[in-house]
Amino acid sequence: MSDSESDKEMLFLATIVEAEEQEQEYKRKHKMWVHDINTKRHIFGEHHHLFPDFLRDQKNVFKYFRMSPEKFYELLKLVKNDIEKMDTTFKRAIPPEERL
Repeated sequence: MSDSESDKEMLFLATIVEAEEQEQEYKRKHKMWVHDINTKRHIFGEHHHLFPDFLRDQKNVFKYFRMSPEKFYELLKLVKNDIEKMDTTFKRAIPPEERL
């Protein structure tokens, strides 16, 4: 085998290895279904921290939502079926109260 044939063969093998590495990197990048920040939403999210406090103080509810808690729950009842999602085996759905 001549040096030029050997060089071509090495270049061909290097190209194949590089393509396989790029494919594996692509698979790793796109394997994540949910961003890390969203997986911690039920712990650190605004709804889980502020909403219970807002319900204790009518003035804050109105300042934040521009409606009374009664109106919020009335609106929730109207749109609940439209905004409700189902849990999957991959991720939990955001509850309608939090989506609204």
